[in-house]
Amino acid sequence: MKYIGTCLAMMAAVIPTIVAFPMTSFARQYIPPTCGAEQCLAWGLFDGCEPENLGCLCSLEQSEVTRYVAVVQPCIDGEPGEDECTVGAIAQYKQLLRDTCDQQFGKTAVFPEM
Repeated sequence: MKYIGTCLAMMAAVIPTIVAFPMTSFARQYIPPTCGAEQCLAWGLFDGCEPENLGCLCSLEQSEVTRYVAVVQPCIDGEPGEDECTVGAIAQYKQLLRDTCDQQFGKTAVFPEM
């Protein structure tokens, strides 16, 4: 009987820790690589949005989304982007921005070919 009480006490002490640990790792959100975009932005922000916060960027007016693309493209496609990301990661950031703006906000974010 004493053994069962000890086991129950140990489980009661350990279970909250086990349950809490995975929840913190699952709560983390995927943050896309920005591939040097922040280097083209004053203080790393564009109209208060960080380059990895695609929802914030795409919620801006269409003219601001278009201006964002024009401002960051030289960094993404240039040396900062090449230093920080692979060609695939650069393409992924552009595609994620394009898809997020189009599918969730009805906006266009097209990076012209350089």
